[in-house]
Amino acid sequence: MITGLDHIVVLVGDIGAAKAAYQTLLARAPAWQNSGEGADRVLFTLDNMTIELMAPHGFSVTADRMRALLGDQEGILASLCFRVADIGKMHRRLERVALRPDTVAEVESSDAATNAVLHWKRTRAATELTRGVRMFLPGAGRRASEVGRDRHRVDRGARPRRRHHGGFRARRRALRRPAGP
Repeated sequence: MITGLDHIVVLVGDIGAAKAAYQTLLARAPAWQNSGEGADRVLFTLDNMTIELMAPHGFSVTADRMRALLGDQEGILASLCFRVADIGKMHRRLERVALRPDTVAEVESSDAATNAVLHWKRTRAATELTRGVRMFLPGAGRRASEVGRDRHRVDRGARPRRRHHGGFRARRRALRRPAGP
Protein backbone atom coordinates (compact mmCIF):
# COMPACT_ATOMS: atom_id res chain seq x y z
CA MET A 1 0.00 0.00 0.00
CA ILE A 2 1.26 3.48 -0.84
CA THR A 3 1.64 5.49 2.36
CA GLY A 4 2.81 8.81 0.91
CA LEU A 5 5.05 10.70 -1.45
CA ASP A 6 8.67 9.92 -0.60
CA HIS A 7 10.40 12.16 -3.13
CA ILE A 8 10.35 13.60 -6.62
CA VAL A 9 13.25 13.54 -9.06
CA VAL A 10 13.97 16.65 -11.14
CA LEU A 11 16.35 16.16 -14.04
CA VAL A 12 18.63 19.17 -14.58
CA GLY A 13 21.41 20.02 -17.00
CA ASP A 14 23.80 21.72 -14.56
CA ILE A 15 23.85 20.23 -11.05
CA GLY A 16 25.90 23.11 -9.59
CA ALA A 17 23.53 25.82 -10.81
CA ALA A 18 20.45 23.81 -9.80
CA LYS A 19 21.90 23.12 -6.34
CA ALA A 20 22.56 26.83 -5.78
CA ALA A 21 19.10 27.82 -7.03
CA TYR A 22 17.26 25.27 -4.87
CA GLN A 23 19.42 26.08 -1.84
CA THR A 24 18.35 29.72 -2.18
CA LEU A 25 14.72 28.85 -2.94
CA LEU A 26 14.33 26.39 -0.06
CA ALA A 27 16.63 28.21 2.41
CA ARG A 28 18.41 25.02 3.36
CA ALA A 29 21.58 23.14 2.57
CA PRO A 30 21.46 19.85 0.67
CA ALA A 31 20.75 16.85 2.88
CA TRP A 32 22.57 14.36 0.63
CA GLN A 33 24.93 14.47 -2.36
CA ASN A 34 26.40 11.67 -4.43
CA SER A 35 27.59 10.64 -7.86
CA GLY A 36 27.49 7.34 -9.66
CA GLU A 37 25.93 5.32 -12.45
CA GLY A 38 26.15 8.24 -14.90
CA ALA A 39 24.50 10.84 -12.65
CA ASP A 40 25.22 13.48 -10.02
CA ARG A 41 22.52 13.79 -7.33
CA VAL A 42 21.66 16.43 -4.74
CA LEU A 43 18.76 15.91 -2.31
CA PHE A 44 16.92 18.55 -0.32
CA THR A 45 14.81 17.17 2.52
CA LEU A 46 11.67 19.09 3.44
CA ASP A 47 9.30 18.43 6.32
CA ASN A 48 7.21 15.87 4.43
CA MET A 49 9.20 14.86 1.34
CA THR A 50 12.47 15.23 -0.54
CA ILE A 51 13.42 16.86 -3.83
CA GLU A 52 16.16 15.01 -5.67
CA LEU A 53 18.04 16.91 -8.37
CA MET A 54 19.78 14.67 -10.88
CA ALA A 55 22.14 15.64 -13.70
CA PRO A 56 24.01 13.57 -16.28
CA HIS A 57 27.64 12.87 -15.40
CA GLY A 58 30.26 11.54 -17.79
CA PHE A 59 29.52 9.45 -20.84
CA SER A 60 27.42 6.36 -20.29
CA VAL A 61 24.11 4.97 -21.48
CA THR A 62 22.37 6.48 -18.44
CA ALA A 63 23.97 9.93 -18.86
CA ASP A 64 23.18 9.96 -22.59
CA ARG A 65 19.55 8.97 -21.90
CA MET A 66 19.24 11.85 -19.41
CA ARG A 67 20.71 14.32 -21.93
CA ALA A 68 18.23 13.11 -24.56
CA LEU A 69 15.32 13.56 -22.12
CA LEU A 70 16.45 17.05 -21.20
CA GLY A 71 16.96 18.23 -24.76
CA ASP A 72 17.21 22.02 -24.58
CA GLN A 73 15.27 22.29 -21.30
CA GLU A 74 17.02 23.16 -18.04
CA GLY A 75 14.85 20.96 -15.84
CA ILE A 76 12.05 18.41 -16.08
CA LEU A 77 10.12 16.26 -13.62
CA ALA A 78 11.67 12.83 -14.13
CA SER A 79 10.16 10.53 -11.48
CA LEU A 80 7.63 10.24 -8.69
CA CYS A 81 8.69 8.03 -5.78
CA PHE A 82 5.89 6.82 -3.54
CA ARG A 83 6.64 5.46 -0.06
CA VAL A 84 5.25 1.98 0.59
CA ALA A 85 4.77 0.06 3.83
CA ASP A 86 5.57 -3.40 2.43
CA ILE A 87 7.63 -3.65 -0.76
CA GLY A 88 6.75 -7.34 -1.30
CA LYS A 89 3.01 -6.70 -1.14
CA MET A 90 3.37 -3.67 -3.40
CA HIS A 91 5.31 -5.70 -5.96
CA ARG A 92 2.57 -8.35 -6.01
CA ARG A 93 -0.10 -5.63 -6.33
CA LEU A 94 1.70 -4.06 -9.29
CA GLU A 95 1.85 -7.48 -10.95
CA ARG A 96 -1.89 -8.03 -10.37
CA VAL A 97 -2.81 -4.70 -11.98
CA ALA A 98 -0.48 -5.44 -14.94
CA LEU A 99 2.07 -2.66 -14.35
CA ARG A 100 4.96 -5.11 -14.90
CA PRO A 101 7.16 -4.09 -11.95
CA ASP A 102 10.93 -4.49 -11.94
CA THR A 103 12.35 -7.09 -9.60
CA VAL A 104 12.69 -5.72 -6.07
CA ALA A 105 16.23 -4.37 -5.85
CA GLU A 106 18.39 -3.56 -2.85
CA VAL A 107 19.89 -0.11 -3.29
CA GLU A 108 22.75 1.65 -1.52
CA SER A 109 23.80 5.30 -1.59
CA SER A 110 26.72 7.12 0.05
CA ASP A 111 26.69 10.82 0.90
CA ALA A 112 29.71 12.65 -0.56
CA ALA A 113 29.87 15.12 2.35
CA THR A 114 29.54 12.77 5.35
CA ASN A 115 30.25 9.29 3.93
CA ALA A 116 27.00 8.13 5.54
CA VAL A 117 25.38 5.17 3.78
CA LEU A 118 21.68 4.45 3.17
CA HIS A 119 20.22 1.05 2.27
CA TRP A 120 16.68 0.40 1.03
CA LYS A 121 14.65 -1.78 -1.31
CA ARG A 122 12.66 -0.52 -4.27
CA THR A 123 10.72 -1.53 -7.33
CA ARG A 124 9.52 0.41 -10.34
CA ALA A 125 6.40 0.21 -12.47
CA ALA A 126 6.91 -0.11 -16.25
CA THR A 127 7.08 3.47 -17.57
CA GLU A 128 5.22 2.66 -20.80
CA LEU A 129 2.26 1.50 -18.67
CA THR A 130 2.18 4.62 -16.44
CA ARG A 131 1.67 7.08 -19.31
CA GLY A 132 5.36 7.94 -19.41
CA VAL A 133 5.65 8.79 -15.70
CA ARG A 134 8.55 6.99 -14.05
CA MET A 135 7.19 5.64 -10.76
CA PHE A 136 9.53 4.24 -8.15
CA LEU A 137 8.33 2.65 -4.94
CA PRO A 138 10.93 2.64 -2.14
CA GLY A 139 10.23 0.23 0.68
CA ALA A 140 12.20 -1.08 3.64
CA GLY A 141 15.22 0.84 4.85
CA ARG A 142 15.99 4.48 5.25
CA ARG A 143 14.46 6.49 2.42
CA ALA A 144 15.27 9.81 0.76
CA SER A 145 12.61 11.65 2.75
CA GLU A 146 14.35 10.67 5.99
CA VAL A 147 17.87 11.92 5.24
CA GLY A 148 19.23 15.21 6.46
CA ARG A 149 16.64 15.84 9.14
CA ASP A 150 19.43 16.82 11.53
CA ARG A 151 21.10 19.29 9.16
CA HIS A 152 20.60 22.97 9.79
CA ARG A 153 18.77 25.32 7.52
CA VAL A 154 20.79 27.91 5.63
CA ASP A 155 21.09 31.16 7.59
CA ARG A 156 19.90 34.02 5.43
CA GLY A 157 21.14 36.57 7.94
CA ALA A 158 19.24 38.89 10.20
CA ARG A 159 15.98 40.13 8.80
CA PRO A 160 14.52 43.45 9.87
CA ARG A 161 11.34 43.18 11.89
CA ARG A 162 8.31 44.82 10.41
CA ARG A 163 6.75 47.41 12.65
CA HIS A 164 3.01 47.55 12.93
CA HIS A 165 1.84 50.89 14.20
CA GLY A 166 -1.64 49.64 14.74
CA GLY A 167 -3.05 51.37 11.67
CA PHE A 168 -4.56 48.39 9.89
CA ARG A 169 -5.30 46.43 13.03
CA ALA A 170 -6.87 49.41 14.78
CA ARG A 171 -9.16 50.05 11.80
CA ARG A 172 -10.11 46.37 11.66
CA ARG A 173 -10.97 46.33 15.38
CA ALA A 174 -13.04 49.49 14.97
CA LEU A 175 -15.03 47.91 12.16
CA ARG A 176 -15.79 44.86 14.32
CA ARG A 177 -17.16 46.90 17.23
CA PRO A 178 -20.90 47.10 17.35
CA ALA A 179 -22.30 50.53 16.64
CA GLY A 180 -23.60 52.04 19.81
CA PRO A 181 -24.51 55.32 21.56
